[in-house]
Amino acid sequence: MARPTKKEIWKRNIAYGVTKKTPEVIQKFEQAFAIGATIGEACDYADVAPSTYYNWVKENPELLEKFDRMRQKLPLKSKENIARTIHGEPVRGDISLSKWLIERQQPEGYGETLKIKDERNKNIAPEDLQVIEELHKKLEANRIKRSIDQAKREGEI
Repeated sequence: MARPTKKEIWKRNIAYGVTKKTPEVIQKFEQAFAIGATIGEACDYADVAPSTYYNWVKENPELLEKFDRMRQKLPLKSKENIARTIHGEPVRGDISLSKWLIERQQPEGYGETLKIKDERNKNIAPEDLQVIEELHKKLEANRIKRSIDQAKREGEI
């Protein structure tokens, strides 16, 4: 008979209080979060059900803090690359990918935005609202087109 896998041993011993929350599994979560994985992806990588993950972090807030710190590593490295470029220092990796990541993960601070403010008249007519909405749609379409064109130029697509 073949040697049982860790999963088979775990399933057989579940009644004895065996837990999957081992240092190895926690390390897998940390590795996944450090490279920008979602909770679902990290759970798949660590072979843990999402409900189990949520139970763990609910019972152990320190673990949630640890995982949150790991999630910040990739954006922090991207910001470091951008800062190195500004200071004329050698960059680790592709600066355009660093910018791309920051724009998408933190759009409120770094994404392209357009704010239109009409201080002259707070009561805007419905037909004007329609024009403004169309303008927003066209601007968004142009922004997406520029992003796709840039990604094609840089070989990302």
